[in-house]
Amino acid sequence: MKNKTIPFLFILLFPTLCCAEETETTFQFLQKFHQDPKHMMERLPSIVDENNIAHTRGYIDRNDLEWQRVVKSRIDARERIFTDTSLNVLSAATAPMTTQLVEPGPILNNPLSMEQQHLTKALISPTPWADSYWPIYQGLAAARYADPNAPRSSSWNANFAYFQSNPPETALGSTDKKEIDQLSPAEKYDILLGDMSFSLTNYSWGLGEYYMRTNQEIPTWMGICHGWAGASSMNMPIPKKPNVFQSVSGQSVTLYPADIKALESMLWANAIKPNRVQGTRCNQVNPAVDAHGRIIDPACFDVSPSDWHEAVVNQVGIYQRSFVMDGDYDIQVWNYPIVSYSYRYFNPQSWQQAASLAGAIIPISSFTVDKFSQYRSPQAKYIVGIEMDVSYVIEIQPTVYEILTPPTKTVRYMYDLELDADQNIIGTGEWYQNAHPDFLWTFDKDTQAHAPEDNEISNDVWDTSTPVPSSWTRRAQAASSRGIPLQSFLGKVNQ
Repeated sequence: MKNKTIPFLFILLFPTLCCAEETETTFQFLQKFHQDPKHMMERLPSIVDENNIAHTRGYIDRNDLEWQRVVKSRIDARERIFTDTSLNVLSAATAPMTTQLVEPGPILNNPLSMEQQHLTKALISPTPWADSYWPIYQGLAAARYADPNAPRSSSWNANFAYFQSNPPETALGSTDKKEIDQLSPAEKYDILLGDMSFSLTNYSWGLGEYYMRTNQEIPTWMGICHGWAGASSMNMPIPKKPNVFQSVSGQSVTLYPADIKALESMLWANAIKPNRVQGTRCNQVNPAVDAHGRIIDPACFDVSPSDWHEAVVNQVGIYQRSFVMDGDYDIQVWNYPIVSYSYRYFNPQSWQQAASLAGAIIPISSFTVDKFSQYRSPQAKYIVGIEMDVSYVIEIQPTVYEILTPPTKTVRYMYDLELDADQNIIGTGEWYQNAHPDFLWTFDKDTQAHAPEDNEISNDVWDTSTPVPSSWTRRAQAASSRGIPLQSFLGKVNQ
């Protein structure tokens, strides 16, 4: 099995955590931060429960060998995703650059105006859908999630051996619905398109074969979460119930919502790259920090608090569009679509929460406990603290059952904003934890992922009540050899 094209990958990261969780108030966090900022800068963002109570987690251990290995893989993944000009390095005095991420138009950058326009919280509707990240070790879209006999091993070799012992060719022409239902999304797609070479299936397994041949292992965190997160954030339509379609040869195949999601995820993962990216490129495993634990390399500072705040409020609050964030090194915060946000203020000097901007903003000259004073913009006249809760959709296990409510997770980010004399956001602001959003990305509003072969197909030649046109087979094979399902097909079955 040969795999000629290796797509870019997104990686799920996991830190070394301490054992127990505890609840914590804003004041308590800030008190600990000022007592030992270097230690607290390595704290993971708190998890916020349904009662708005923050639960602490562990700390990053940058000396952990597994951590270092994962970060090196993360660096490699970023190189696969973006060109050198995609991510911008910002200095502490650079003006915000959120125009790269937010929809074209005016950017609101005045916190008082945000408050007056009731933009301190917002919710995306409809909620982006959840999906598996279709890990490579399970065979990507070739994973037989509905087959009770599939091994579900953490070993690619074991999973691939089962596939080899139970080839999909045995299901060709079968009228046994159960037998067809237990096939993988890729196998069903290949049968429907009349691809007897099983090109999409072999691509999915072939990627794992490539990594086994080159690295002798496939970490369980490698997959295509960028595919489902991108498609989901774009609100690509997904049927809520299973539907039966006829293959080129007339064989009935049921596609469940999970099958469609897998195919959409493959399409968006391999056919297109993000149009708009906000963030900075860091190629260091352990970037240098100052005495307070702040990362001092501008390239490793990631998305600045000012860019983050403006991106969230403008894109989610004003334009009601989700985007994808590469988050805080936690296994469930790596390229996930944002659902909602809510923020409050705190006085950075007294550490007290405030109900309004007026109750929290202070002159920068009064910020006598500022741990990051040397990095402040010369134009900054005021400082305000922000405590933002961000919710995003997390991954799920694929199932033939309908997922009514996508699961979400909420994390809390602590940072401050620098404001000029007119109280507009300026400079970069400062994070109070190094585990914060790394880079943000999205597609242009009207973007549709597709294979070049889709341009050779007329979408009006198949009404889904008849077999898939045999003229599509050759084009499907060509696109599938690169891991790309035809949008011509998905656009029809999603109607």
